[in-house]
Amino acid sequence: MKIVKLLLFLAVVGAAYQYWTTQQPKTGPEAVVSANGFVALPPLTNADPRQVVVFAPENCPKEDAQRSDALAQSLVSRNIPSVRSHDVSFTSSDPDPAIGARINAVMNGEFPIVFVKSKGKANPTLDEVIAEYGASH
Repeated sequence: MKIVKLLLFLAVVGAAYQYWTTQQPKTGPEAVVSANGFVALPPLTNADPRQVVVFAPENCPKEDAQRSDALAQSLVSRNIPSVRSHDVSFTSSDPDPAIGARINAVMNGEFPIVFVKSKGKANPTLDEVIAEYGASH
């Protein structure tokens, strides 16, 4: 009889824990992703928030650099204010470790990394960038 009570108690505790964890607000990357797949990030330092920033480091593979240049040129040809950058940094005084996790998740993705306002995405399509830009303006 004691074993049945113990099993019942453990089942109740397990169900309560499961319910509690599903009710907690999400703070990881999945919690702050736009419909176009862009993740909320701190603002870029010294960047014009009206411009789309297409980032790929100077020493990235040739294919990544070509993809970055082509995306930046496509945005300019569609009259979307954009800049191609080899260097980015973030401005944030929030100590929340979830912010660092989101930055790492985006920055460790495939190039180019694109920033629209305070959101970023690794290797988005042109359509995704245009949709995110349109949604933010």
